[in-house]
Amino acid sequence: MENRGSILTSNVLVFGIAALCFVVLRITFRVYTRKTSASDCFLAIAMVSSIAQDAFHAVCVLNWGYGRHKADLPSAVRSSPEPLKLLWLNQVFFKLTTLSAKVSILLVYYHLFKRANSKLIRATRMITSGLIVLVVGYYLAAFLVSIFQCTPVSKSWSRKQPGTCIDLDRFRYYTAAVNIITSVFLIATPLPALSKMRQSRPEVTELMGLILLGLV
Repeated sequence: MENRGSILTSNVLVFGIAALCFVVLRITFRVYTRKTSASDCFLAIAMVSSIAQDAFHAVCVLNWGYGRHKADLPSAVRSSPEPLKLLWLNQVFFKLTTLSAKVSILLVYYHLFKRANSKLIRATRMITSGLIVLVVGYYLAAFLVSIFQCTPVSKSWSRKQPGTCIDLDRFRYYTAAVNIITSVFLIATPLPALSKMRQSRPEVTELMGLILLGLV
C-alpha cells in the first residue's frame, strides 16, 4: 500500500515553516516598534504549541509508520502504546493552539475597535468580547477534557488497561462544530465595521482581504 507519511510530513513542514516565518516577522516588528501586546503573547504560545504538534506528527511518521496501512506495519508497532500517546498529546496541544490563535486574533480586533465612536463599532466590540469569553471558556474546558478523557489518564493510550473513557467520537464532533462556528464568527464579526472604516483608512481594505482568506 502507498505510504502517505512523506506527503503528510511535507504539508506540515511547508505550512509550519510559513507560519513560523510570519509569526517571527510580526513579533520582531512589534518588539522593534515597542508595540507588543497580549495578542502577541497568545500568538507566540500558539506557534510554540503548533511546533509541538508538528514534532508529535513527525515522530509518528518517522518512528511509528503513521501514514502507512495498518496491515503493513510490524506487529510490535501495531501493539505499541507510544503512537496513541503521541496522538493523545496532539489532541491536548491542538486545543491550546486553537485557543491561543483565536484569542490573539480577537484581541487584535478588540484593540482595533477600541474607539467606540458609533453603534456599529460598539456592537462589534461587544461581540468580540463575547467571542473571547466563549473561546477561552470552551477551549480551556476542552483542553482539560482532552487531558482527563480517561480514568486513569494512561488509559488514553493503553486501551487494554482497566478504566473508563468519555465518548470520544461525540467529543470530537462537538469540538469540530464549535471550531467551525467560532471560525465563521471570527471572520464575519469585524467585516461590517471594517467596511465602514475603510473610507477613512485605506489600509483597512488590505486587512479585510487577509481576513477573507480565512474562507478559503
